[in-house]
Amino acid sequence: MKYSENIWQLDKTGIDMMGFIFHEKSPRHVSEKPEYLPVNTLRVGVFVDKDVNYILSKSREFHLDIVQLHGKESPETCAYLRKNNLEVIKAFHVEDVDADVITSPYSGLCKFFLFDTPCREHGGSGKKFNWKLLDYYHGDTPFLLSGGLNPDSLTVHTLAIKRSSKLHEQKYEQQEEDVARMVALGRETAHAMGMRAYYLYRQKYMAQNLENVGYSKGGRV
Repeated sequence: MKYSENIWQLDKTGIDMMGFIFHEKSPRHVSEKPEYLPVNTLRVGVFVDKDVNYILSKSREFHLDIVQLHGKESPETCAYLRKNNLEVIKAFHVEDVDADVITSPYSGLCKFFLFDTPCREHGGSGKKFNWKLLDYYHGDTPFLLSGGLNPDSLTVHTLAIKRSSKLHEQKYEQQEEDVARMVALGRETAHAMGMRAYYLYRQKYMAQNLENVGYSKGGRV
């Protein structure tokens, strides 16, 4: 995340972690500290083969909770960062049935492993690797998945305020522009992901006389 307004909006949603990328070649590189940093969300700094002193400096500046390492960082680096009160996520590119081999030197040193698609850019390819290769991982460290995560379907629920809800009791005024923008954004996002609408349904008390809309990729319904 780079921009204060986006950070503030996401910080209110209850997400677990928010990433700040300190890799100059990334288009999402954080070149300067945003005015607003999350207060309800764990702060994760993403680094690629950076000196530990640089990592510690950015960790202090941004008050990071976790560092995510996407390069060839050693187990010794992970251990050193942990001694400095930082949790570590270590990324690995999975290409073969060697998940145990590449992760075992880092066992006990990381909060999570992150399994990603091999690519020259150290992540962000948007491509999915063969997840069946993870059948060969037997380690105790929990892991996260990255690379081409993409749902087959989604549903956009239009705002509906039940008569028994607190919002109705408080005479909440439905923000028509917000609702219309939310529905339009859902439609645009679904289309960008190759999905098309396949069902509509209504509930009582829905805003702007709109419907809930289900989207799906072809052949996945």
